[in-house]
Amino acid sequence: MLEALRNLHCPDQHIWLSPAELLAYQKAFCPEALFEIALRYMAVEGNFNASSPGLAIYSKSLASRGLDAEDAISRLKALIGSVEEDGFNPRTQIILDSKLRMTDGFSRVALALRSGVKELWCFIGEDQREESGSPWFIEQGLTLQEASLVTSKAEEIYRNSSRVLAFIVWAPAYDYFDQITEDISLRYDLIEARDCEFDEESFPGLLTELYHVRPDQQWKIESKIKALEAYPRKLRLLLVKINAYSFHPRAWHGRKVFSEETLVKTSVRKKYKHQVQGYFYDSIIHATDNWKDTVRVMGLLAPDFPVESL
Repeated sequence: MLEALRNLHCPDQHIWLSPAELLAYQKAFCPEALFEIALRYMAVEGNFNASSPGLAIYSKSLASRGLDAEDAISRLKALIGSVEEDGFNPRTQIILDSKLRMTDGFSRVALALRSGVKELWCFIGEDQREESGSPWFIEQGLTLQEASLVTSKAEEIYRNSSRVLAFIVWAPAYDYFDQITEDISLRYDLIEARDCEFDEESFPGLLTELYHVRPDQQWKIESKIKALEAYPRKLRLLLVKINAYSFHPRAWHGRKVFSEETLVKTSVRKKYKHQVQGYFYDSIIHATDNWKDTVRVMGLLAPDFPVESL
């Protein structure tokens, strides 16, 4: 996991990002990309009605940049038709530069947000975006009033975008289950909290499935099973919703960006490790990495919960 985070900005690789993460990166490093997404979102939202201010603003922004507005809108309509007929293609690429700033795919992201897509397939390429000294809405020929409408829509999109994660609090922290639950619920919207208990026979297999490791990494699971032998076979499952507003990318030496779940795990471990007897690394909390992992873990621990409907 840490190695993947260290390599997050390397060019010529693909990564999955939730809309909340992608928008949070744009907010932090390239706010004009949010503006571009909102322009297209407003056009789609207005259902291409000629009287829709969103369509008029989008057309004006295209024309002012010397682009063929009629052709661009026609292609956007065709993209919408494809999504309505076949669904959103999960392998459609969103192009980012090495600083995670969007360079292409604004229309696809707008449609993904409208369609409730959970993850986006992003390609990290070379730096292409040129720095601009003037506000982007002026370059697009918009009035302050028009720019204000688009900016408001961008903030709405950013605020409403969300990511669903599952946290597992392990038995060594049993005495602090309630405090840890409160710590996390103060930061994010808590969807579900439940305590789970397992028998001796099923617990080793459960751990293996939860961590989903390769055969050559099975020793890690065996070490964890041995370390947990002295504790009850209990855990607390926390399902939370993190919106883009609360997802704060952290830069390290101006380059590295760490995922939110890593920050939460680090924060909880740091707070409680001195209170947990016989603490060892990873004995307090575990978190899912992405939407697919959340669905998988919920299927193992809470199969009755309709996570797919979130």
